[in-house]
Amino acid sequence: MNFFLIENRMKTGRSTFIEDQGLTIWHIDRNGDNQTTQHEVFLEHANNNINDHSKACFRNNYKSEFSANTTPNSNFYNGLPSGLKIWEISNVGNVMNFKVGKGFPSPILRLMFQEIDNDDNHNNMLEPGETFNLILNALNIGQIDAANVKIVSEIVKGQDNINPIISQLENLQVNLNDTLPVSLQYKLSSNVKLGSELIFKFTILNDLDSISITQSFIVGNLILMNNHSETLCDAIFYDDGGYNAIYGNQQDYVKNFLP
Repeated sequence: MNFFLIENRMKTGRSTFIEDQGLTIWHIDRNGDNQTTQHEVFLEHANNNINDHSKACFRNNYKSEFSANTTPNSNFYNGLPSGLKIWEISNVGNVMNFKVGKGFPSPILRLMFQEIDNDDNHNNMLEPGETFNLILNALNIGQIDAANVKIVSEIVKGQDNINPIISQLENLQVNLNDTLPVSLQYKLSSNVKLGSELIFKFTILNDLDSISITQSFIVGNLILMNNHSETLCDAIFYDDGGYNAIYGNQQDYVKNFLP
């Protein structure tokens, strides 16, 4: 996950001897490693020179803007635009003012996972050998309609067990304040083990905006423990919190299995 962290650094207190002062902009990548050019934490030097910290900070009358059109720029590491623009940065002071946004009317795209649909036995769960659809909602909460929108999926975990059938959509129109349901299709290997975790990454983008979400699934019928009767034995049983949530201590349930 890429994001930017903005900080006002002044030559005071424990920071008296830092080489520059003003607005610092940190590029954070949760998946970075600090051993390559895709760092986990990277200071965007205003002078675009990582070896010279004397002009690393942004400020009025030097570098008062950080955007896709500046050097350094506000793009993500993969080259896609982050959409971030910081401009009209003030003079150095204990309080620094600036504007933040895109700087022009633009769409703000969002994706929300909705459900599993059209699986072979229609129980909305992922089971070995099934073909299934993943339903997402594409939204636009910006200022203008979004044209030429693309939705791309990536299998982050479980690649060997999934065959993508429809893994991306192109040339979509997502109008302002509109919700567009979209469907992607996959086939699950018959050899995948029950209880396996699958993780998908979905990205929605056009020339002006992009954002990604992840969604995880567990293969098999998932049943939470409770006092209800059950007719299904071929399933994965979890405490009432589910496979990735908190559940209470010292809980007692009686579950009857009926033929």
